[in-house]
Amino acid sequence: MTETRTYIQGTWVAQVYNKPIITAHTWEDLLAGLDDYYQNDGERLRYIPNNSQYVESFDGYFIYDTDDYNGGREFERVDVFCVDFYPYTKYEK
Repeated sequence: MTETRTYIQGTWVAQVYNKPIITAHTWEDLLAGLDDYYQNDGERLRYIPNNSQYVESFDGYFIYDTDDYNGGREFERVDVFCVDFYPYTKYEK
């Protein structure tokens, strides 16, 4: 049995140092992907939403406590964007 096609209007993109590391179609998948990305050497501390009065794709950022690979720890900022697709991406379940 096949299901009908689903249309995706946008996706979440997470970036570190202006390089994309994770994309996801839902917020829950984004969190799962980021936690998996940092599973060995990092811990998610908090999320700071973007409270700008202007409409933009930047949604906010996460702060992760990570290993700096020099025997210490550092805080890493992970920027989160919501990107709209046009035309909408199609996929089948």
